[in-house]
Amino acid sequence: MLFILNKETHELENTKENGKKVIKMIEEKENNHMYLTHAEIDGHSIHDDIDLYIEDHIHSINEIKAHMLSEKELKEDTLQTMNEYIHGALPEVEKLTGNLYADKQEGWDQVPVLLDGINWIVQAIRTLNQLSVHTELEENLYKTSLELTERVKLLQEPLEEHDSILLSDIISYEVVPVLETISGFLDDLLDEEGTSLNAN
Repeated sequence: MLFILNKETHELENTKENGKKVIKMIEEKENNHMYLTHAEIDGHSIHDDIDLYIEDHIHSINEIKAHMLSEKELKEDTLQTMNEYIHGALPEVEKLTGNLYADKQEGWDQVPVLLDGINWIVQAIRTLNQLSVHTELEENLYKTSLELTERVKLLQEPLEEHDSILLSDIISYEVVPVLETISGFLDDLLDEEGTSLNAN
């Protein structure tokens, strides 16, 4: 099998020992402040339990590409992806609240998608918070994500009671303003990153 780790290419026999060797090589990179985003194994993107996937499929794998980013690259990629997601999501959230006000099933169907998106945003901000350097803007972003988590808890009661008006109000007046604040922080952080990139 072919194992590609950043720009390094390794030809390895398809053995369990070499499967463990692949994982060890990835872990060594991680110990040197590199972050595994995912592995592409024979064209399949694997994001979780990569070691188990390799172990289970070791005898049939042709190629493993480990996608790793430096701390700086991970930060930039996460900020950019989050920013694009929130800018695209806010107009959809407005449609969702309109559908909820009208008590349309479509609105109810969109709520789990919104909650998944919010969960992803909070997780992405936690990932950023685990990186070593924190600016004041990043601290504010993290604190705002904690506030977002608290605001989402307010959705529990209207979801349980199937109260579309209250649910819509909480999303519009409690959740959306926090998402907009996060969006502003992301815009500022990306501007800051752009400035520091141009300086190098």
